[in-house]
Amino acid sequence: MKTEEPPDHLLRTVILRLRLEESLIKARRAFAGFCGSLLASAVAIFFVGKLCVQGLIHSGFLPFVTLIFSDSGLIAQNWQAYGYALLEALPVTLLLLLLSVLLLFVYSLAHLSTEAKRVL
Repeated sequence: MKTEEPPDHLLRTVILRLRLEESLIKARRAFAGFCGSLLASAVAIFFVGKLCVQGLIHSGFLPFVTLIFSDSGLIAQNWQAYGYALLEALPVTLLLLLLSVLLLFVYSLAHLSTEAKRVL
């Protein structure tokens, strides 16, 4: 009984298919990770934004801003001191935290779209 030999390109085809499957598995894992990161950063934006608003209210920043509309002539005369007072009243730490969470959200969204193209 004579056995048939497999074609020469069969090994190459199988190896290429296995590499494709490996890359798809990696892409699916990355996609799931970026989905989780996007969801976590979206939830964090809500809570950090709420903290930021509370920080702005408690720091006295909003009364300084409303002063622009009530005493604009006084502000025009003392604009440098007014600017420094605004900067001192800003809750910088909370604003930096909000900015970092927003950057994480945008980063996750950008990489999620690229991974979605690879997976789908």
